[in-house]
Amino acid sequence: PLPIALTLREKRHKSFQRSGADLIWDCRLSKRQAKAGAVVKVPLLDGSVFTFSTRDMDVTDKAERTFAGKGMPKSKSPGVFGNLIVRFYLRP
Repeated sequence: PLPIALTLREKRHKSFQRSGADLIWDCRLSKRQAKAGAVVKVPLLDGSVFTFSTRDMDVTDKAERTFAGKGMPKSKSPGVFGNLIVRFYLRP
C-alpha cells in the first residue's frame, strides 16, 4: 500500500487564538467595569459558556487570567485539556 500524506492548515478563529492546547480570548471592559467588577461570559468551542466574575480580581490593561482545563483537548492525553487564557483590555 502507498502511504498517504496530509497537509493540515489551522484556520484562524474569530474569537480565539491558539497556543498549543491553550486558548487565548480577549476581553474588553470599561475602566468602570474593571474597578467595580463584571460578570464575563466566554463562549467556548464546544458550545458551552464559561462564566466568571472579575469582582475579586485586580483587572488592569493587558492583564491575563488563566483558567485551567478550559482550553483544547490534548491529543496525546485523552481527557486532559489546555488552559483558557483571558486577556483584559480596558477602554475609557
